[in-house]
Amino acid sequence: MNLGENYVLQGKFPEGIREIRKGIELDTDSEYKATLVWAYMKSGDTKSAHAALNDLLKLAKSQYVYSYALANAYGFVGDKDDCLLWMEQKFRFNPHLLYCLGSSSTFPYRSNPRTV
Repeated sequence: MNLGENYVLQGKFPEGIREIRKGIELDTDSEYKATLVWAYMKSGDTKSAHAALNDLLKLAKSQYVYSYALANAYGFVGDKDDCLLWMEQKFRFNPHLLYCLGSSSTFPYRSNPRTV
């Protein structure tokens, strides 16, 4: 996953997306699936990003998906309201996890008044 993220940050999108997909094959963690949404958006492939988000939402119907992963995925595609809704959901039940917001370099709405 880290290799894939680094490739994406370097602008090597096909390599990054390939490595992120490999990571998801090894570990189906929902946060990794949200990272795929991010990678597609960074590459400019909004259609694949929305498809990856929809896959994550389908997954959430059959198994537990981290609200933080959903918040990030919505944020990556530019859906601020749903992003913040899921973020609020996370912290309503786990207020001790507020550190996640401050430590995340990819969370898209860190400066929004609702997250400060």
